[in-house]
Amino acid sequence: MSLAFLFPGQGSQHVGMGKDFYRRHEAIFSDLFHEANDVLGFDLQKVCFQGPSEDLTATEMAQPAILTVSVGVYRLLEQEGLTPLAMAGHSVGQFSALVASGALTFADALQMVRKRGECMASVRQSGSMVAIVTSKNELMTEALTWIEEQEIDIAAYNAPNQIVLSGAVEQMNEAYTVLDEIEGIKAKRLSVSQAFHSRLMAEMEPEFMEFITRFSFRAPRVPIVLNCTAKESQDVDSILEDVRAQCTSPVRWTQTIQRLAEMKIERFVEVGSSKTLTGLMRSFAEGYQVYSTESPMALAKTWKRMR
Repeated sequence: MSLAFLFPGQGSQHVGMGKDFYRRHEAIFSDLFHEANDVLGFDLQKVCFQGPSEDLTATEMAQPAILTVSVGVYRLLEQEGLTPLAMAGHSVGQFSALVASGALTFADALQMVRKRGECMASVRQSGSMVAIVTSKNELMTEALTWIEEQEIDIAAYNAPNQIVLSGAVEQMNEAYTVLDEIEGIKAKRLSVSQAFHSRLMAEMEPEFMEFITRFSFRAPRVPIVLNCTAKESQDVDSILEDVRAQCTSPVRWTQTIQRLAEMKIERFVEVGSSKTLTGLMRSFAEGYQVYSTESPMALAKTWKRMR
């Protein structure tokens, strides 16, 4: 059966991430963390394993942490001979997919995601984000109509029943108040201080893009379904354009999963120390086969079920 690897994005970080994998698979994870520490110039392993949570949650720290653990888990899957026909990554998870597919080296991707986090954190206007969840299609349509009328940016189409809004604090406060009052809709404020994937991020784009053009991208070994277009690609120029567009454009995750299904993908593995994407997948009506790798035990179960 055809297989795709999915790589989680920001929000999947947690204190202790990678620690159990390090204990069980020290050869792979020790090498990765040593390389990460050397490239970044600080002890990423210590922050991942011990926190504190406030440090790990900072976007410039969370992004390298997520990349490192996801790449480690990918290498374990690769070691077992699991070969995907396609890959996709949610936001910063796309960089994990680029490393796994051979489009970027791990060291180069580390520098890119650290810079990405620093540029995001340096945006002068503070922002906020609000998740909107409803099980009723007509209510999601009603919410989307109001959002469009208010010219609010959508940061992510996470699932048919979930979107994320992004913008200035005052705008997000209004969106939360209005939408949470609609019966059947649940609004939730996200614990962020920036408006990721919104027009407010335009400020970071020139500096970030100037930085990443110093590095070499190669054509990935397998197609990657890109965040902003939800189309598969092995073209370097298309990938670079998607990396640029990510700054201010929504992550089209719902459309990404739909595209993978159109590619006849039948099984999905979330690669990393979280079950975030696994949970989102279960809200799709199609009932996709999805497996998680958030712990050595979960990884062992996935290996067993894949054989």
